[in-house]
Order: sequence, then structure tokens, then C-alpha cells
Amino acid sequence: MNVAIIGAGLSGIFASEYLSRRGIECTVFEKTDGSFHHQGVLRFKNKMVPQYLNADWEEIEIAKGFLYKGQVYNSATIAMNNLYSRKTTGEYHKRSVMSDSTDTKRYILTSEPRLGENCRYNCKISGIEKGRLFLDSDMGKIPSSPFDFIVSTVPIYSAAELCGIPVFEEFKLKTIHSAIANLDVPSTIFQTLYVIDPEISIYRVTIHRRQIIVESVSPVDYDECDKVLKHFGINMSLKFQFAAWTGGVGKIVPINDIERRKLILKMTQKFNVFSFGRYAVWKPRLVLDNMLGDIERIHKMMRMMEGERQYESQLG
Repeated sequence: MNVAIIGAGLSGIFASEYLSRRGIECTVFEKTDGSFHHQGVLRFKNKMVPQYLNADWEEIEIAKGFLYKGQVYNSATIAMNNLYSRKTTGEYHKRSVMSDSTDTKRYILTSEPRLGENCRYNCKISGIEKGRLFLDSDMGKIPSSPFDFIVSTVPIYSAAELCGIPVFEEFKLKTIHSAIANLDVPSTIFQTLYVIDPEISIYRVTIHRRQIIVESVSPVDYDECDKVLKHFGINMSLKFQFAAWTGGVGKIVPINDIERRKLILKMTQKFNVFSFGRYAVWKPRLVLDNMLGDIERIHKMMRMMEGERQYESQLG
């Protein structure tokens, strides 16, 4: 069985490593030159995740606090959970800060995720047919060799467009605002402070050894940074040391779930395309920790469909 994987981000690396370890020949297609490096900290609850990212990792314990009305608490209340959820997503949901109060064990990457030699960089895909990709070149669209299946990790609307499927939903992303700086002294601590107050745009500050990462619902306010950092016992001003960026693709704004599922199913049934990853399935709170189950299900479906294909071939 051979599989094409679209995208060499975390989801693409994860899918390639998982499937390759099960004897499936994978080819990853990436539109960039592969020089991208992840900003921020990669932490996971499931230690299998860094192993499938083909990266070095270590186990750590995180100290957590919850800042609300000028006080830092060791655990979050129901009210804090709802305020934080509304602040960061615009809605109320159960997966917010309450589940993070006592869950402190994490597995962090100590090296960049790595792909093997099965990745083709600088490949812009312009179309998908069943079991085949079309690549842009100076000579026009060039068809790839045939594949049994395709795993797409690109945003769901991009995959649908490549398949020629009309998309009637409006897909929106909420911009992520972040800033990063370094402490002026050595540090071995791992700490996270969740900022509950709705009037403060910063929603989370993380200290990862010497690195300080600030995340905000709007462009980072450096005066707010100084005030929040004082709750870490850090009184130095980092105002002129922060480097700000608008991170990643952005936070997902949910769409109608029935239509979302129909679109994913249509791509699988008509084009043998499996959607894998947060943006590929358009689920706002999906994290890599939860995706091991997703790739396991995709693998089972591939085997089932391949078995049916072989059975029909024998009958024919």
C-alpha cells in the first residue's frame, strides 16, 4: 500500500511516521523548502506523540497558576473556566482550564520534528483526482504516480478546492497574537499562568526555561506583560526585548458540524482522501494528543478499503 501525504507540518510528520512504521510506503508533499521552524513550545500529554514526530523529548512537570482579579490561584473554579473559555474562544465549553488544574505532567520536544527522505519539498499541488495528485510546474500540471490513498493535513477548504468540490460554508480564523523574550538569568523552570480576567487581553504566559512566551487575544500589550510577569516574581521589564508575531494559521471558528462531516466524507468516498489534523478536519480544540486515535482509525479504514478492493479484483 502506498500513501501520499499533503503537508509536512506536525500532522504530516505524525501521519508519515505512524503509517511508515506499519509497512505503508509514504511520500510527503510540501509546498515550502522545509526551512520552517516552530515558534513557541511543543508540549504534549501523551508521550507517544513526540515519538511519532521523530524528535528527541523529555518528561517534565509544569507548575500552573490562574490569575483572576489580581490574585493567583492553584486551581480554577467553574466561573474561571467559563470566563477563560469565553475569552479565548467566544463560547463556553468544558475543555478549558479546569482540566488543567491538576494535570501537570508533560512531554516536551528537545529537537525539531524530523521527516525522513520520503518528503518532496517545493511541491505545489494544484489538483486531486482519485489516487493521484497534480503538481504545478513550468510545463503546467504534472500528474504524480498513482497512490492507493491520500492523507491531507491542509485546511479543509483547501483540500476541497483541490478536489474540485464546491464549499458553501464560510471558513474563518481568529488571529493568534504572541510575543517571546528571554530571561536575563539562567532558568530551569516550566511554569504557566492562565490569565482569566476578560479585561486583560493576555490569556496565557509560559516560562519554558529561559524563554517567556506571551499569548493574547489581541496584539500584545507590553505594559500588560510587565504587570502579569510580576505575578511570577519577575520585576524586570521585558518591554523592549519581546519579539511579536502573528502565529500559525489562526484559531478555528467552528462551522455547521453536519456540513463539516459531509465534506470530509465526500472527499474520502470520491477521492480516497483522508483528512488528518486540526485544520484538515476543522475542529477548534483538537490537539495532537488526541490525534493518535484519529490516525489509528484512518489506518483501519485504509486496510478495510484495500481489502474490499482486492476482493472485488479477485471476483472480476
